[in-house]
Amino acid sequence: MQRGFLVVVALLALSCALFIFNLDSSITTPMDPRETTSSYPWAWIRVNSTEVPRMAYMLYATDARTVCNAIIMAHNIRKMGTPTSIPIVTLVSWSVAHDVIQRLRDAQIEAIPVEPWTQTHANHPNEWTESLTKLRIFQERGYDKIIYLDSDAWVHRNLDHLFALGDAPLWAPHAYYFSPQYVFASTLLVFSPSNRLFHDMERAVANPTRPDPDYYDMDVLNDSFKLDCGYLPNHYVVLSYTLIEPTKWSFGSKEERFAKTYVTHFSPGAGVGKPWNTPRDAFHGQQGDYLLVKALYEAYWHAEDELCPWFQSQQVSSRQDNFTMT
Repeated sequence: MQRGFLVVVALLALSCALFIFNLDSSITTPMDPRETTSSYPWAWIRVNSTEVPRMAYMLYATDARTVCNAIIMAHNIRKMGTPTSIPIVTLVSWSVAHDVIQRLRDAQIEAIPVEPWTQTHANHPNEWTESLTKLRIFQERGYDKIIYLDSDAWVHRNLDHLFALGDAPLWAPHAYYFSPQYVFASTLLVFSPSNRLFHDMERAVANPTRPDPDYYDMDVLNDSFKLDCGYLPNHYVVLSYTLIEPTKWSFGSKEERFAKTYVTHFSPGAGVGKPWNTPRDAFHGQQGDYLLVKALYEAYWHAEDELCPWFQSQQVSSRQDNFTMT
């Protein structure tokens, strides 16, 4: 009888061991985020998957200036450590000259010509008239997850970890400059492309929620995702003129906030415009926090000189042609 009891105990122990082994085999233990590499920052959230999602950074350009900005942005993304296994893609308007589009490819950027999307009801033409073209980033092009960036900005820190964000329809930074309203900015977006979502936005543009002819990409996105968006903290995208403000947000000091900033977006304010609309001697005699703005603008001007000499030549040629005509 004692021998039979021992046999039963042994069988039960074996059954438990087999059950635990099978359970363990059927679950892929999430990788510790600290063990991930910059090439696959999303790997720790994948379960029972052998396929590596196809990720990309995405930009857009509608003219030679924004092509130059895209080249500078792509250069900075790589400089911050993003591996070449993650492509940088620029959607570029068909209206841009072929030789200018080729500048993107020469810079190891994947250039995809797209039909420009113009806000035809705008009160007056301006630099945002073709900003609806940005919404084409939501069209499916074979990528599983996208980090989109406005190219008129400066990247300070690596953003690859954003590929690991959860499955909210959209992640974007809080537009703190509209505080206390809950509005997000369209300067940085993280999402999975979807033709369905894109068609929803097409309908939103055709039937805006308010009678405003100046209805641009940020308006469309907030109307479409305001209640579903995952909000990134303020310091992910900071407007350039905020550099001279004393705001600390939740950081211990203004200096710590500077150190934690991921992206600075060039925005008119504090007496200066965007870098390409600002004279290079505009900061002469400035002191204090204006020196931070000066350093940022000088970094852009240096990058333009180094990476876009073709654009500067084009500008000189254009001015000479205009002078001849007059």
